[in-house]
Amino acid sequence: MIIYYKNDEIDRELWDNCIKHSHSPRPYAYSWYLDNIAPGWEALVDDDYDSVFPIPAFVRFGIKFAATPPFLQQLGAFSPDKPASNVIVEFLDYMPEIFKLTDLCVGQKVEYHGYKVHEKSNFELSLSSHFEKLWDGYSPECRKRISVAAKKRYELSWNISPEELTDLGLRNRRLNLKGIKVTDYERIIRLMHFCINNGKGQILGVRAAKKRLIYGVF
Repeated sequence: MIIYYKNDEIDRELWDNCIKHSHSPRPYAYSWYLDNIAPGWEALVDDDYDSVFPIPAFVRFGIKFAATPPFLQQLGAFSPDKPASNVIVEFLDYMPEIFKLTDLCVGQKVEYHGYKVHEKSNFELSLSSHFEKLWDGYSPECRKRISVAAKKRYELSWNISPEELTDLGLRNRRLNLKGIKVTDYERIIRLMHFCINNGKGQILGVRAAKKRLIYGVF
């Protein structure tokens, strides 16, 4: 039976165990990620956490709605035992009527008459192959740029703070996107600090002359 849980009613341990053992786990669906990026998130839970459906819940002008916030790429249905593409239909059918608007990015194909669906492409780059094989897959222009960069005195650095990385993105206009507010940046910085302090993430960067940060990735 599907049950609708408010934020303080969700069992974080059972929730994260379901995400961990699901067919397609995503970092965005773990409770600690949602707590930082979508505080106050709610959920639909079936069969004592056998399958789950996170709901980023917000209230504006007294109206409650569900929407995917910045820095949370995709959610959807998660289950270790059931096909997520089937489970998500059950969850969407059960969405509480208190949500007057639902605008979510999900990782499953949705065929459901109650929602307007826009398909988007999602590209994932596998880095599991040996470097030589990855190198052969690069374009000639990419290999040329890497060779030029290798001759310069750039320095790899692990000593980069979330604030410094975010500032770099803003200076290069990579993160200066329409619709992203100051609170969104504060949340992603808070998430990076949490991940670094709890062994769930790290920041790698490249410094040029005078220790100037020119590239970084979380």
